Amino acid sequence: MTAINFRTINKTYKSYFFLAAFLFLCIGSGRTQENRKGLKEESLQLDSLVRYGSLDNGFTYYLRKNDVPSNRIELNMVVKAGMYHEDKDQLGYAHLLEHVLAKGTKNFPSLDAKFSGPAQNKSAKTGYTFTWYYATIPSQNKPLYQDGLQVLRDWARGIRINQKSIAVEQAAVLGEMRTINPYRDWKSRVIHKKILEPTDFKTFNFKKEKTSIQNFNPDSFLRFYQDWYRPDLQAAIIVGDINLDNTELEIKRLFSDLKVPENPKNAEAYVNAQKFELDGEIWFTSVLDSVRSNLRSTILRKQPNYSYNPSSKSDYRSFLIQELYWLLIEEKQNQFEQQRHPPYSNLNLNYRRNLLGGGQILASKMEIDFETNDTTHMKKRLEKTMLAWRQMHLGITSSDLEKGKKSLMQKYTERNSYPSSEWISRLKDHFVKGSAAPHPSVESKLVSEILEQISLREMTAFIGEQAALNKNTDFIFFSEKIESIPSDEKLRKWIREISAKEVTPLKPLPPPIHSLAKAANIPNKVNKNDFGQKENIIGVTTIKLKNGIKLVLKPTKPRSDNFKNKISFQAFRSNRNPLKNRKKYLATKVYPEVIRYTGAGPYNKFELERFKNEKHLNINFRQTKDFQLITGSSTQESWNELFNLLYLYMNNPRKDSVGFAGWKAQKKEQLSGFGLRGSTSFIKNEILTKWYPQLPKMRMKDLENLTEEEVINASKKWFNNFQDYTFIITGGFNKSRLIPQIVQKLSNFPARREVFSGKTTGFDFPLKKIDDTLYFKNINQAFVNLYYPVKVTRDLKTQAILRLLSRALGDRIRKRLRDGCYAPIGNGEWLDTKNGIFTFFIQFNSELGNEEKMIRYAREEFLALKEKGVEREWLEKNIAKEVKGFEGRFNNFGYGNFWPEYLQSKLVVGENYVQDILQYGTLLEYFISLEEINRAAKRYLTEENMQKFLSLPESRKQVN
Repeated sequence: MTAINFRTINKTYKSYFFLAAFLFLCIGSGRTQENRKGLKEESLQLDSLVRYGSLDNGFTYYLRKNDVPSNRIELNMVVKAGMYHEDKDQLGYAHLLEHVLAKGTKNFPSLDAKFSGPAQNKSAKTGYTFTWYYATIPSQNKPLYQDGLQVLRDWARGIRINQKSIAVEQAAVLGEMRTINPYRDWKSRVIHKKILEPTDFKTFNFKKEKTSIQNFNPDSFLRFYQDWYRPDLQAAIIVGDINLDNTELEIKRLFSDLKVPENPKNAEAYVNAQKFELDGEIWFTSVLDSVRSNLRSTILRKQPNYSYNPSSKSDYRSFLIQELYWLLIEEKQNQFEQQRHPPYSNLNLNYRRNLLGGGQILASKMEIDFETNDTTHMKKRLEKTMLAWRQMHLGITSSDLEKGKKSLMQKYTERNSYPSSEWISRLKDHFVKGSAAPHPSVESKLVSEILEQISLREMTAFIGEQAALNKNTDFIFFSEKIESIPSDEKLRKWIREISAKEVTPLKPLPPPIHSLAKAANIPNKVNKNDFGQKENIIGVTTIKLKNGIKLVLKPTKPRSDNFKNKISFQAFRSNRNPLKNRKKYLATKVYPEVIRYTGAGPYNKFELERFKNEKHLNINFRQTKDFQLITGSSTQESWNELFNLLYLYMNNPRKDSVGFAGWKAQKKEQLSGFGLRGSTSFIKNEILTKWYPQLPKMRMKDLENLTEEEVINASKKWFNNFQDYTFIITGGFNKSRLIPQIVQKLSNFPARREVFSGKTTGFDFPLKKIDDTLYFKNINQAFVNLYYPVKVTRDLKTQAILRLLSRALGDRIRKRLRDGCYAPIGNGEWLDTKNGIFTFFIQFNSELGNEEKMIRYAREEFLALKEKGVEREWLEKNIAKEVKGFEGRFNNFGYGNFWPEYLQSKLVVGENYVQDILQYGTLLEYFISLEEINRAAKRYLTEENMQKFLSLPESRKQVN
């Protein structure tokens, strides 16, 4: 790796002297925020409503009364030591220690059990400079609050160590280090390492950290705890429905006896050693990639992260200029990404924000895929990308700036309070980094003043500085053959030539779509009184339209202001896609994917995406084995456009050969094992093909032979008829206003009465033993799925019992399989509601070679639950949790919404959901006995039809 030093820029980060001086001056024995006078204007440090002080031993506390959310208390312990504070023989031990303490302490061996009730939660996190433990409890539970304060004391200095707990958490940490997309994570680690290599910054070696945890050294582990878990590096942060005076007295009682060791290590020195300073250089790096054959390049333009530690007005000014920069450049980025062939493969303006250099720097990442290794081609592709980057930074107008200021100001305007979670985050940063944590009204006023002062000239200068790719930039090349990468000298020459080229500003995008009404052209013929409407006792209204579409409406309360005025729908009908022609079946199945690339009617995908973003619309289509499904959401103001969009997609598919080719390229990447993986759904999809081999599965050859014409014809045949669809509409709406409008709209959707022949749905689940091994590309661990299907009755009491047994299985699996896995799952689900097939299931990942032991553990826990059942105390506690959770789900909605899936599941099998809603809680609390649960465990937890699916890397196929 070589560097070109075009010029050295000034250092961008302040020394920590300010922070140290501030803490020395303002933290004293028993002093509170109310007693601190004359804070300098530049400080803006802390909201006056925060009770803030320190004890003689240096222990710090932050207390704030807050009622968002109501009746909750957030308990937090922050230790000002993290991964930066590890010595060479302690790699990974900050994280391991966090796991051990989060699991149990001296006075509370099982914190999972302690915080397992309704509205309770606990967790922990390890950062570069801190470790954070937190728990949420209901404020009405006074005994739990007292125990929670003692838990904070134990987190500060009450570790409970034994060989078993260490072994379990070793396995959990190692499991957390595993990934479902190893290639993507390897590439990210390489990029991070290459960015940091030219500096003295501490880079984390993944292999060394893994080895360190595997070869656990108890002396090194204990030394880390003794060095850093001490009162002068710790703070309790308690926010919520609390009594400030009483809580402060308890803090002093619980923490005053903690001792600072003699000759304590300097924690700040470890942090200062990790300062990252941009030096104005550019770096070229070549990386051998043995997995992907084509030559690719990643360009990273770095800049200081001004949001890392804003503690003064000048910091806020730098931070807000940077935020405005992102907003303005995102607008320009959108112009490029509304092209079929943008000049880069991928652009991320905020790549790994808050991670690079421990959060001290930000990077914009551009990626280039080179079609050939020809140097002429390479230079043209590099030039196209670099010039595009510079174009994004030109032509910023005063109108653009004012629009950006208005958008940014919306985050701060009219905020008189924060939710407790945000207060905790701000107070944590105040303690760890000395960041400001003012009252929201103070911050809003400050932001408004600063934004008003920022001029176009100032923004243009900042943006122009970021536009240059001949400084503070890394060019990283990945190739199967290093010799195919141009030399540093040649790259240096290219960069100079490209940097000298003139560029012109981008032309503005055409005006956005105002409305889809004209393009959709939905007929408007309907007799508004010509429909039946029924409302039941739980507030669900059903309407059967003359064209056969059924409406089910259930208004609910939004969980917070973020969800006010939101409407969503879920539409479903039986899958009518016949199996008699494999090619037509696959063409129909992929249409919901294709339309995201091709658009509809006169509009391409980019125009529709822009319209959806501006109108806050969301719509998705998918097809399962049994159903065709459509989901969508909007604000109340935009719901009409949501249905215009739906109509347009389903009735006027757009032919777009370039868009179709783009979909094919993405699908090819997915089938090759390198597509985006955010979950293990790719494994579940393969299991479905084992259960139902009649269902065609897309293979690479199918993809190659599939034409756009076939997909469009399939859409016209199977998608543009809304016959028998049921629309479940939920959200915060007024039914008397919405129903006439919805009826008017959907009554004119095409719903032709057609007779469908051929097998489409209703396949029988294979109720038999299965033991199968599946192989996948781009995985580096074992995934295990165990199913225990059983035929049961669908009465409400049996459903409740199965739900409780699923909880019990989950508790056992999480406890036992943590010794080998990060997040094991035990639960239950209905596989076939019509035929009464229910399954308990266990899912986990494992280090290769350890999977058989883990499977044995899982089966032992399954059989132990079958034979021993549950205890009375467990049953009482979990009945209360189930009732509380059930009621909480159907009373309001947020990111999750109980009603759509619940109503669909009941409507499909014709069950009386009204009766179930009214009776479920009473049934759980008064009519389910311990004896019934344990008899059911013996009856339903059976291995008679056990199914084991073991997923391994494709390379293991030859070995096995």
